[in-house]
Amino acid sequence: MDREKLRTYRPGSVLLICLAGLAVPGLGGCEELKAAQEGLCCSGFDVGADLSGVDFEAGVEFKAFVQAVADFAGTASAMATGVGNACKALAVDLGEAEDAVALGDPADAAEAWCGKALAKIKAEVTAKGSITISVQPPQCNVSVSAQASCEAGCDVNIDCKAELGDISARCEPGQLSGKCEGSCSGSCEGSANLAVACEGTCKGTCEGTCEGTCSNEVGNGGCKGQCSGKCTGECRGSCEVDASASLSCNGQCTGGCDVELKAPKCKVALKPPSAECSGNANCQASCQASASAKAECTPPSVEIAVSGNIDEKVIGSLKLHLPQLFLAAKAQAEMMLKNAEAMLSLSLTLDPGNLSLKAAACLIPVGAAIEVAVGNISASVDSSLSIIGELGAS
Repeated sequence: MDREKLRTYRPGSVLLICLAGLAVPGLGGCEELKAAQEGLCCSGFDVGADLSGVDFEAGVEFKAFVQAVADFAGTASAMATGVGNACKALAVDLGEAEDAVALGDPADAAEAWCGKALAKIKAEVTAKGSITISVQPPQCNVSVSAQASCEAGCDVNIDCKAELGDISARCEPGQLSGKCEGSCSGSCEGSANLAVACEGTCKGTCEGTCEGTCSNEVGNGGCKGQCSGKCTGECRGSCEVDASASLSCNGQCTGGCDVELKAPKCKVALKPPSAECSGNANCQASCQASASAKAECTPPSVEIAVSGNIDEKVIGSLKLHLPQLFLAAKAQAEMMLKNAEAMLSLSLTLDPGNLSLKAAACLIPVGAAIEVAVGNISASVDSSLSIIGELGAS
């Protein structure tokens, strides 16, 4: 699902039933279900909550799908809230009143505050000079434990639990990441707030010496900016370690560690389990969507070069708050766009005619949660891109 489809996608509060054109036993079709909602209560469904203890009187496929929707909608709400908070802080730092936007839902707040921030940026940045922004791509890691725990309930043999949780077997080679307590020989990833030891290519800000061109040279041949060659020192971003080097990594090590990684995660979706352990395919697809929604994402480092009469406090605020906007517009956007498509595809596999009345009643708030989530994602991405575009960053 691309961004244009996302903007026009409005599933409606009874999407799952009405698209299928099926009836729920004892209720009839969509209109009857809408009317019956006044007398039926969907107890247990809650956006962002752990629903493992809720009895929906339905099978594993439905339970996994509802959990995936709760996770998807919860992450989408948090995404919009994060963008709104970043834009509010940025706007206020640039002179906007703290009460300039009335309280509203996350999507409305993100759009309103980013609009205020955009106006201030036009007045305080682009009208007074120019800036060049360098960004290390943000990173998201999928937790194997979250996915394996969900998959274990998809009608699989109990003997499969070890395979489901084997992240080294199910993560694509070179995509396994975690804390390395030995020597890291792949890439050592920091963040906007964490500089990591580096002897190699720094995707971010090199703080040390640069064997190449440095965008911001400091005294005695030092560098505190983007380095086009080898960086030796610290990298506020991600350091691709030279083949001949092996470093102690105080961030996340990806691609090579001489001891077993602690708290391992995968940068991409896990490979499906073997045929013997595949269980219900739709259930496992929902588990993959849940794990993706729960991925841990790290904001990127941002380096800004300035020309013109731009206040240093303004630049400081941009460095502090832009990482959240780049995270939303890049890593989170890609992840959540895929999740939105997965939610729609999975919704069409359900047969409401085979659901209990309790489960069928829950389709209404579940459909509404998908619709709100799509709105939150769209607002987050568009609002972030409006700021990024005005600043001339790709």
